[in-house]
Amino acid sequence: MIKQFTNDNIDKVVEGIFNKIKKTADHHGVVFTPIKVDGNFDQVEIKFEANIVTNKCAEPYRYFNKKNLKEFRKAISYWLNKYSKENGTDAILKNISFDQKMFRSKIIVTISDKKEDIAKRHLATIGMEHLYNKRFSYKGNSYIIIDANPRAKKYPVICESQFDKIQIRFSKAYVRKTFSDGQ
Repeated sequence: MIKQFTNDNIDKVVEGIFNKIKKTADHHGVVFTPIKVDGNFDQVEIKFEANIVTNKCAEPYRYFNKKNLKEFRKAISYWLNKYSKENGTDAILKNISFDQKMFRSKIIVTISDKKEDIAKRHLATIGMEHLYNKRFSYKGNSYIIIDANPRAKKYPVICESQFDKIQIRFSKAYVRKTFSDGQ
């Protein structure tokens, strides 16, 4: 179990994650390459790209499109969850940008027991640390405030649907109004 990220174990984290997702890459004739790795004590951010190796790939994977990227996302998420359980971390695949021959994305790895501390710190930067893990309703669904993106101007508050676990963002004004109305 990883308790804190250091320069030594950040390289091992990257290697461990890429060894896991390599199984998916090899199966589909794709090469994953880390582009940039940033880390601190609580979190590691891995930017990577994936390129098709045409002589290795099956017919449906000669190029990237929305359909096969959904399959890749599902497969990569499976391996990230497996890695996370083995190492006491939370690894999340972020948005994917792509063209026909390559895609880029980012993997964020946090230490499981520090995830709450990080979220509270993010919420504190926008003056809402007291709302961490608070529940409210929006359009008939129940949401819990789980984090914030302090750099986001319009919608910095990150919430998770209790129905389907999908994340949605809200403005600070909307959240403040919701909790001042007595929810």
